[in-house]
Amino acid sequence: FSGTGHRTPTFQTIALAANKNGKLQAIRHRSETLTSPVGHWVEACGIGSTNVLYDAPSIEFSHIVHTVNVSQPSFMRAPGECPGTYALECAMDELAYALKMDPLKLRLVNDSPNHPIKGVPWSTKHLRECYELGAQEFGWSKRMHEPRSMKDGHLLVGWGVATATYPAHAGRAEVKIQFNADGTAVAKCAAHDLGTGQWTSLTQISADAIGIPVEKVKFELGDSDLPLGPVAGGSQTTATVGSAIALAAVDLKQKLADLGADANNPETFAEALKAKGMDLIEGHGVFKFEENNKLDFQSFGAQFCEVKIDPDLPLVRVTRWVSLMNCGRVVNLKTGRSQILGGIVMGIGMALEEETVYDPATGLPATRNLADYHVPVHADIHPITVYFVGEPDYAFNPMGARGMGEIGITGAAAAVANAVYHATGKRVRDLPITMEKLI
Repeated sequence: FSGTGHRTPTFQTIALAANKNGKLQAIRHRSETLTSPVGHWVEACGIGSTNVLYDAPSIEFSHIVHTVNVSQPSFMRAPGECPGTYALECAMDELAYALKMDPLKLRLVNDSPNHPIKGVPWSTKHLRECYELGAQEFGWSKRMHEPRSMKDGHLLVGWGVATATYPAHAGRAEVKIQFNADGTAVAKCAAHDLGTGQWTSLTQISADAIGIPVEKVKFELGDSDLPLGPVAGGSQTTATVGSAIALAAVDLKQKLADLGADANNPETFAEALKAKGMDLIEGHGVFKFEENNKLDFQSFGAQFCEVKIDPDLPLVRVTRWVSLMNCGRVVNLKTGRSQILGGIVMGIGMALEEETVYDPATGLPATRNLADYHVPVHADIHPITVYFVGEPDYAFNPMGARGMGEIGITGAAAAVANAVYHATGKRVRDLPITMEKLI
């Protein structure tokens, strides 16, 4: 572990002011993080959480970075947004109890159609539907408000909710689509599949854009000799490369139409090539995201968590989970759901198990391998239900898709922590929430 990047520890202070109806009047979010002497990494906890989720007349967020002799922190799933939503969403839960208000109602009261800082509308936002449909699926109306008020036999039961969010990122990509006289096609881009299912999704997008069966399409990626692709990070590959595919398909169809094919009838494409004695033809598309001063682009979601805790141990078990996500067009439901599941599992690990212990004498991690660093296993994970809501975001890109790779982890740890408080009446602010912190 000492030879790789890690998520830096954060110390966050949140201050919220609201009127008696729960409407926020002021938000202050201060973050202190660490970096090494050889790097300049900043875990920007207030950016991507406090600056986008809730509207208030006064919003302030600041970051203080301490340089210490530790290994260099780096990007980890939803950098900034993940720890930022944990602190903010736990603070919202505390505010709800201070106001004697349902935590979900507090979030509904403060849902805003516009960017809180910029004031411009969101391109599409269905967070309210995520809250309402998630509450219905989870059975939130049956929740008793007071901590320690719900039980299953001798087990304490807690229900928690938190908001998920992640910015819609897109970069630059170039795609070439080669259509062959035998009716097959090869799409090419120097993108990467890190195991997230990009190979499948991009092949599907290509087939759909051309209008031919997916089994007739091959997608080539992972080679720097191919047309330029985006970095495999920031939840941007599908949105960026998919949009370049769409543009390349338009170019391809126009060239085929010039040969006499019907651009709306893919069955005529191969015939047009054969009639001209051609073996293949190539379409080219370049997509580059352009900033929009009239709209802002963000994905949102709601995380609902149930925990059951044996008061004698006390051992926390996450027993049920419902997640509603608004990420624009869902290109592949199976791989998209898998992304959200993976993020939630990582969030559960962050909340209950994962911790890097450092040796103060050397600055190196004492938990150096997976024998010492605990992560969730199959036995730790109970049923997780994931739904997607909303419509394609064509204002963002021609695909209408926003990234799904990182939003799943945002709000997840907070939902667990809020459920633990509801079950026990003990507010643990220092992760992970281990047994000794609940005694």
